[in-house]
Amino acid sequence: MSFREILPEGWKYVKSYRLDTNDDGEREWAILYYFDVLDKARPQGAPIGVVVYKLDDNTPPNIIAHDLRPPNGDYLCECECKPDMESVLSGLEGDELVIRDLCDGETTRLTVFHWDSDKKEYTSVGHFCGDHIEISQDRVTVEKRESGRAQLMKAETYYPDENSTYFQRDGQCRLLECTEEELRFCYGEAEDVLCFRYPEKVVLGFYSQYNDDEKATAYFVEGVQGHLDQCDASQCGCIAPRHQIAHVRVIDLQVEYENGSQDLNQAIVGVTVTCERRDGTNEGERYIRWHLAREGGCWRLERPE
Repeated sequence: MSFREILPEGWKYVKSYRLDTNDDGEREWAILYYFDVLDKARPQGAPIGVVVYKLDDNTPPNIIAHDLRPPNGDYLCECECKPDMESVLSGLEGDELVIRDLCDGETTRLTVFHWDSDKKEYTSVGHFCGDHIEISQDRVTVEKRESGRAQLMKAETYYPDENSTYFQRDGQCRLLECTEEELRFCYGEAEDVLCFRYPEKVVLGFYSQYNDDEKATAYFVEGVQGHLDQCDASQCGCIAPRHQIAHVRVIDLQVEYENGSQDLNQAIVGVTVTCERRDGTNEGERYIRWHLAREGGCWRLERPE
């Protein structure tokens, strides 16, 4: 059988995979196709869909086509589409069909389907878009580039609900709200973040090194005694002492007041953090304003308020 020939008009064949998409021990045909093609000679860049052809239970069997689409009708891929079977939802039997869109090696779209044996159809249980997406069992993290000057991205973490879906079943199938969010450096933390141009990067770098005495100390201006004692006294955003904190998530960063034209050596950065303790509890969000000074071409923390 040639799937190039049986695809509907307007669909252009891309590639085929043989996968056991319904956990019955038999492999189905997962066919990738372009649609809304502008240039038939060079269709790259057109959106990509996936249709699964499977045999029904009749004798002789018929081939049934299941066009896979998220609830909002979004397309699945536009770069390199890669379907695979993975166990990513512990509350469902068997594996899920996970479809990744790989753009320059990064997963920028990710969609999860599960075969509903009662309805005899594939159900979309998650659809995510971002600059980088990672999935593991019962957890999806989506990183999205922030529009500000400091080259930051926001990481949003999602967990499925009690029905093992990432969608709110309210008639609109909206994505669940993310459970955790955190600002990160787009390209990782630099070795010498203190000497970057933007003070908000220094504040983020400080919280990433919050429990490292030597590295955290380097973020403060010279001559200030007991600077880390301020943090143990609940002045840096965390209520508990530093040794009780496992991780500090920075939720928001804003340069509230920066004397750009008057004084290039002073800055104030407002930061919202949430502190996760080693016992698994979360202290909730707190807002801190950091005063920073420029020393020897590097930004350093003066004091919190």
